[in-house]
Amino acid sequence: MARSAPARYPVVLRFAAISAAKLSRYRLHEERLGRGSLHCDPTRTHLNRRLIGPADWIGPLLTEIDVVRGENLVAEIEALKAQKRKSAAQRRYREGPADPWRADCEGGPMREVILTVNHRWFEGSDRPDDEKVDLTVKAQREAAFAARATDWLTRRFGACVVTARVDHDETAAHIHAVIVPWTEKTTGTRGRQRLIQPTSHPLLASYEKAQDDVGKFFEALGLTRGEPWIKAVAEAEARGADAPNTPQHVPPHVWRRQEELRQKKKAAELVEREKAAAEKEVALRQALSEQRERAQRQQLIDETWRKAKAKREAEVAARERQVRAAETVIEVVLGRPDVASLEAKPLAQAIVERSPDVRQEFKDQQALPIRLYQRMLALAQRLRADATARAERAQKIETAASRVLTEVARLKEALFAQLPPPLREKLKTAVATEHRAVTSAETDLQVALGLKPASEPATDRPEAPLAKNPAPGRFRKPGDDRT
Repeated sequence: MARSAPARYPVVLRFAAISAAKLSRYRLHEERLGRGSLHCDPTRTHLNRRLIGPADWIGPLLTEIDVVRGENLVAEIEALKAQKRKSAAQRRYREGPADPWRADCEGGPMREVILTVNHRWFEGSDRPDDEKVDLTVKAQREAAFAARATDWLTRRFGACVVTARVDHDETAAHIHAVIVPWTEKTTGTRGRQRLIQPTSHPLLASYEKAQDDVGKFFEALGLTRGEPWIKAVAEAEARGADAPNTPQHVPPHVWRRQEELRQKKKAAELVEREKAAAEKEVALRQALSEQRERAQRQQLIDETWRKAKAKREAEVAARERQVRAAETVIEVVLGRPDVASLEAKPLAQAIVERSPDVRQEFKDQQALPIRLYQRMLALAQRLRADATARAERAQKIETAASRVLTEVARLKEALFAQLPPPLREKLKTAVATEHRAVTSAETDLQVALGLKPASEPATDRPEAPLAKNPAPGRFRKPGDDRT
C-alpha cells in the first residue's frame, strides 16, 4: 500500500506562571498522587525519567529563596544607611524580609514549561490509520524528542532550569520543566538585589520569540513552528476582518474536569435519547397493536355482516321458495274443487312436478305426498269455511233487507192513508221512482257480495199495494188481505 507524504506536526510550547506556594501541587502531579494523576497509565509510569535537576529540587529552591530574602533585606538596609536614611532603614528592618519578586506578579514569578508533539508523530506520522503502531519507532522518536528538548532548555535557560522530566504515561510523551529566572539589580536605595523576574529573559518576555526559536530548533526532527498568532492578527487587521481569538491554555486538571462534564453531559444526552427512542418504540408498538386490534375488529364485523347477509339472503330465498310452493299448491287446489275426493299421492306428485320450489321445500320424498295432501285438505277446508261464512252473512243481509222493506211498506201505507187523494197520487208516483232506485242499489250490493251473478238482469221489487180507504189511525198488519 502506497504511503502518503508525512504530515508536518508543530512542536507545542507552553509557559505557565507558577508561584512558590504551588510547588507542592506540582510535586503531587510529579509523583502521580492526587486527582490530577487519575488519567495516567500506571503500567507506563515507570518509563518516566528525570532529565535535569535532582529528584528533591523543591527543598533547595525554597531554601535559596529564603536566603535571598535575607540577603536582599541586608543589602537594602545598608544602602539606606549609606544614604543616611536611618528612619527608613529602621522601618525596613521592622518590616522584615520580602519576596524576591514583584508583588503584582500574576500567577507567580517562575515559569512551568511544557514541550510536546501530537501523539501521531511519535507513533509514525506517515503510518496509515489501520496499521499497528511500531513500538520501536515510537521509543526512538520519544528519546530523540527528549534529548532535543533537554538541549534546548539547557542552551536557552542554563542554570535557571531547576528541574525537567519526560512523562510517558499519558497520551503523548511530553516534557515538564520549571524555570526560575534569577537576575541581579543594583540601585542606590536598595543596593544589590537578586530577583526572580520573568521579563529579564527574552524568550520569557516574548511568547512569539520563544515559539519562533523552539520551532526552528526542532526542525532537525521534522517538526515545525505552531501557528503564529501575532502574524494572524496582523493579517486579519490588514484585511479588515475580525482578529482571531487569543490562544488560551487550559490546565490539564481543568481540561480533565471539562472533559468529565462533557462526557457526563454526553452520557445524559445518550440516556435521554435512548429513553426517547424507547418511549417512541413503545408508542409505535402500541399504535401497531391498536391498529391490529382495529383491523381484527373490522374483520370480525365484516365477517359477521357477511354471515348475517348470507343468512338473510338464505331466509329470503327460503321464504320466496315457500311462497312459490304455496302459490303452486293453491293454484292446483283452487283448480280442483273436488280435491277432497282425489287420492293424495297422484295429486301431490302433480304438484311436485309442477314446481321445483316444492321439491326444494319438501326434501323428504317419503313423507312428501302425505304432508302435501294434509296441507291441501286444510287449505280446502279453510276455503269452504270461508265460502259458508260468506253465504251466511249474505243470507242475514237478505233477511234484514226484507224486513226493512216490509217495514218501509207499512210505513208508506200508513202515511198514504192519512193524505188527501190528489196528494196521495203524486206521492205514489215519487215513491215508485225511489223504489226503483233502491231496488237497483240492492241488486248492485248482491252482485258485489257474490249472491247474484252480474249477468242476471235486475228486476224491480213489486210495490206493496196501498189500501184505498184504511181506517183512520190504524195500520195494516202483515198478512191482512182486507181492502
